[in-house]
Amino acid sequence: MIHEPADASGHSPLVEDALEPLVLDPCTVGGNLDAWRKLSTNALDPNPFFGPDFLIPFLENTGKSGVRLFVIRCGKTGDWLMAAPMGRRRLGLVVSAASSWATEYGPLGTPLLSVEAPKNVPAAFLALTAEKTRRPLIAFPYLPFESATTRAIENTGDWSFRRGPVSMRASHAAGAEGEAQFARAFSGKRRKELPRLIRRLSREG
Repeated sequence: MIHEPADASGHSPLVEDALEPLVLDPCTVGGNLDAWRKLSTNALDPNPFFGPDFLIPFLENTGKSGVRLFVIRCGKTGDWLMAAPMGRRRLGLVVSAASSWATEYGPLGTPLLSVEAPKNVPAAFLALTAEKTRRPLIAFPYLPFESATTRAIENTGDWSFRRGPVSMRASHAAGAEGEAQFARAFSGKRRKELPRLIRRLSREG
């Protein structure tokens, strides 16, 4: 999924006074950690791969020093309204674009968008990304098309929207159906083995 400014002059929507842009090193967010965790918990479409508990150790162990956490927050309360790890990638052999940092190890590219975010927040996020990366193209790989966050991004009127190649992945449903699927898949011996594996992962950091 790629956005590019509809205006050929490269004009981007301005971040309004009530919103504040932030660009942070995801591994050294300091006092912003609680606000990040709150957004991750209250996101319109949850994405654990873009929350601090996954993203920080992932980046620390993969050495992705060029990745930055782009944030739009409320200027009055300091609450984070939208955030995603962003970097630069090549689309094909030639075209360079800004891109959210979804990978095969974290295959969900949905930005964290607060359920309380005003409608102008996605446009502000895109404007921030285009300005700081100096890239007129913004890609969101592994982005589910049928999600509230995707619809909110598509409704930013100053940007054109293109959908890229569609891929399918195995997954569990949400809610009660997902819980039932999980219970069927992890019954008996598997259910007993899971806590042991979690403890082992915890020891490894």
